[in-house]
Amino acid sequence: MGAGLRRAAAEGVPAILETSNPANVEVYRCAGSEVALVVTAEPLTIWIMQRSTG
Repeated sequence: MGAGLRRAAAEGVPAILETSNPANVEVYRCAGSEVALVVTAEPLTIWIMQRSTG
């Protein structure tokens, strides 16, 4: 994850990720990402998360 975040920061673009594991949402929040969108397609929920360029 670190290499991808460094590359995105160097290129000035946001880093986007997705997870369907609710436990990972807090892990990614602690790493600086924010929930951008939640998609629910029963029985699956997917969190789309973004870490801004700043």
